[in-house]
Amino acid sequence: MEVRRGERALRVLSASAQGRTIAHVGGLSYRWRNSLSAARSIQATDHMVDPGWRAGLRAGKLFRRVMGAWVERFCRPELHAIGWGFPSAHDFRLGERFFGYASLGPVRVLVQNELGALQRHRPLLSTFAHAPCADPELDAPSIDQLWRRASAALPLTHERDAAFLRWRYATHPTRRYEILTIHDDARFLRALAVLRSGGLARDTTTILEWLVDPEDGDAAASMLAHIAQRAEQRGSGAIVLWCAPWRVEAPLFRRAGFVEHASALRHTARCFDPRVSLADLRDGCAWTLGDVDFL
Repeated sequence: MEVRRGERALRVLSASAQGRTIAHVGGLSYRWRNSLSAARSIQATDHMVDPGWRAGLRAGKLFRRVMGAWVERFCRPELHAIGWGFPSAHDFRLGERFFGYASLGPVRVLVQNELGALQRHRPLLSTFAHAPCADPELDAPSIDQLWRRASAALPLTHERDAAFLRWRYATHPTRRYEILTIHDDARFLRALAVLRSGGLARDTTTILEWLVDPEDGDAAASMLAHIAQRAEQRGSGAIVLWCAPWRVEAPLFRRAGFVEHASALRHTARCFDPRVSLADLRDGCAWTLGDVDFL
């Protein structure tokens, strides 16, 4: 079964007995950038099993049957080349044992808790923030152009264009996010970031998305200064983001005082297209904390 909300398809499979639903598996389908394949990626975001089917001889069997059917239906090279997620330790053991998922390693985040230091480089560019609303004023062509500049060097990633940002953040039905943008005097979009309060810890401001041309150091510094200002206004004691050490932005964050810390998140995946490897996902894919379904 496929259910659509805006630009994204929800891949859902349910099991019924005696006229009522007893198990459910749902996932999200994402546009995936990969020069070898036009397929998408899929994230299993939730699963539920009736408590009466989790005990005794039934324990675990229904979940494995429904999840196995979900993988068989939605995970194949021409449909979804990559399956991924951030499961609990228990779920990971099931995914590893029965469905071929493997660990990509721990999620190591970058943390900056000296917010004043980020604000010493005062913003040189005019800025404004889009407050979350049902119909945000996000200029799609400008955002798409910025995304192309910001992601030009990324071989593997989820496409984070205007359609994605609108669906994932601006029109989210339950969660409120803040979208910060920076323009120059000619109204040219130079930077965009998506923030939320909390996430990995209550007293943090989390950077979910970072769209800045790696060559635009002034825009990056200005955005960090504004994020630090917003973090203080929110009462946060630190800023958190996830940036792979191989990315060109990583030295910028380290120079700005961000320090790597381990998190409790376990990142897992399976490649259903043999042309893509786990090493590709581990060492060449640009993930962000916006990918983490717990947020």
